[in-house]
Amino acid sequence: MTNTPPMPRPDGAVFISYHQRSGAQEAEFVETYLRAGGIVPWRDIRDLESGAVTRSVQKAFKEGLSGAVLVVTDGIEDSVFVPQEELPLILDVDEASDGYFQFYIVNTIRRDDDMDVTAPDARLQPKCPRPAKLADRLQHALLRAAPPVNQLDAMLKDLLKRRIEHWRVRGNGPLRVGLQTRPAPTHQPASPLTPDTGDLHIRLRQDVASQIPEELDLRCLQKTLPVLVDTIFEMRVESICFSGGCHPSVAWALGTGIPKSRGRIESFVWQDVDGNDWSSAATTREVRTTVRYRVVDPSKRREDRVLETQSGGDLRAALRLPDGNTEHADVVVVLALAGFKRDPVIELAQRLGSAPVVVIEFSGPLNEHGQQVIPSEEGQALAVRIGQALRELGDGVRIHLAASIPVALVTLAARECNTVCVDFYELASSGVGVREYIRVMRMEAGNGRPIVGVFGQAMPQVDEVRTLTNLTPHAVTYIPAAGAAHTWFSPKSDAEWVRRREDSEQLPTLRVDGQEVPLTRVRQGGVAPWPPMIPGVGYIVPRISAEAARRPDFFFPYGEVRSETGTIIGCRGLGCFESSTDRCLQYMEWLDPIPE
Repeated sequence: MTNTPPMPRPDGAVFISYHQRSGAQEAEFVETYLRAGGIVPWRDIRDLESGAVTRSVQKAFKEGLSGAVLVVTDGIEDSVFVPQEELPLILDVDEASDGYFQFYIVNTIRRDDDMDVTAPDARLQPKCPRPAKLADRLQHALLRAAPPVNQLDAMLKDLLKRRIEHWRVRGNGPLRVGLQTRPAPTHQPASPLTPDTGDLHIRLRQDVASQIPEELDLRCLQKTLPVLVDTIFEMRVESICFSGGCHPSVAWALGTGIPKSRGRIESFVWQDVDGNDWSSAATTREVRTTVRYRVVDPSKRREDRVLETQSGGDLRAALRLPDGNTEHADVVVVLALAGFKRDPVIELAQRLGSAPVVVIEFSGPLNEHGQQVIPSEEGQALAVRIGQALRELGDGVRIHLAASIPVALVTLAARECNTVCVDFYELASSGVGVREYIRVMRMEAGNGRPIVGVFGQAMPQVDEVRTLTNLTPHAVTYIPAAGAAHTWFSPKSDAEWVRRREDSEQLPTLRVDGQEVPLTRVRQGGVAPWPPMIPGVGYIVPRISAEAARRPDFFFPYGEVRSETGTIIGCRGLGCFESSTDRCLQYMEWLDPIPE
């Protein structure tokens, strides 16, 4: 540690200090949360020898950081490096920066029913050579169970406000937000095509196998996007420019979060990786891109129909959809360039019960290399047409949307779709050379929380399960249409039953119909007990427990069979819910549930 502390940098990364043996999971969650919210974190996850770790941390501070997050976990008292190296350096920089450096404490230690505010001092000060009273500093709780608490929103909001204040002081153009969802996110620029020139940076991990954004990162985006958007509007930002590359679902989420109907954003621009500006204010007298509505028969019995229409109402008639909200219908809509790949779209429609398919198809001019392109200056005019079609089509219809067009156009179109609710799909790799559309998010324009739900990406363990264990309070009997029935008996001890926990609270008595009726408010909790995940083993649990747990090895009785007296005597099979990935499951206490 030097006598003169390194100077902070207002646009630098945020350092995350944690004990690797006891706090790696919590630090990863904090890092993912900040990345999804527009803040670049710095976390050394490499297993280095002691001297190399010290040099790495000192280099990070020397290059310039904007702040630090100290993650206090049960076991941090065993650390030597955090109290003797990182914490003194953080405190020195914080005091010497005159308010430019932001220091936060994330406390994961519970005492009774609340956060233990004395834990940081009690566990770190005995080894810290630098005196400081951490209890006097603002702490943000990140507590598990009984009930779980996630206060990272407040920390993120403060970080964002400081960044936007710094941008306003500079006063040199729009607020720039960098995007990165394909390369591995780090505190370094993704590539020369996505330079580190933004004021904020949204960086999401990509799943190695499926090549779509990881479920944990999307769930964090679900929580952080409202914070980011609200802060942008509260700070009266009127000009914004997104740049870089991302998956179409993330582009749609950003457009949904900042719709035109919300106002105040006078200049909305998306700069693609080739340097082209797609502006919401762009006007062009001549639109060279041709738009066609192509109706595809998922049964493949009929040829495609190309509609000469400009209206979602005509499109509804062509698809034979019901008028108004009298009946629910599923429709697959694909935004694609001419020559799109049909097989994944047809397979998706068949999974949805042969839902009708419409492809909004774009045929743009050819560039000097003979490749089809959509000129950026035509983006807003095309977005208006997409928005009009989806708004008129969406009445009483659930739209299952996928896109294979420039992500800048995807975002501009989403901004035109006020009140439209879509289930968005990404074209994912199955790992065996086959690509299929996977539902990733449900989004609703005009909603204060634009990402209504994130869908689990783990596949049920259908191929792996060889043994089923019944963890319900009763025997489960499978009665096939033909053949002998099979019964899985309940465990001998009721302590093994997998239950959904409940917390209750007594409310004032109801006085109705001349009676005083006691009233209890019930809050659903997590699942307990939590059986180990064992390769080849699946568990039969109550339906409500399977829905809450989101585990790929949880199944429940499905298709009840009744006796002549109406008593349930068995089931025709088993059911399962969409499941979260193993990496995401450990953080589900702090994240919103998936939609029904």
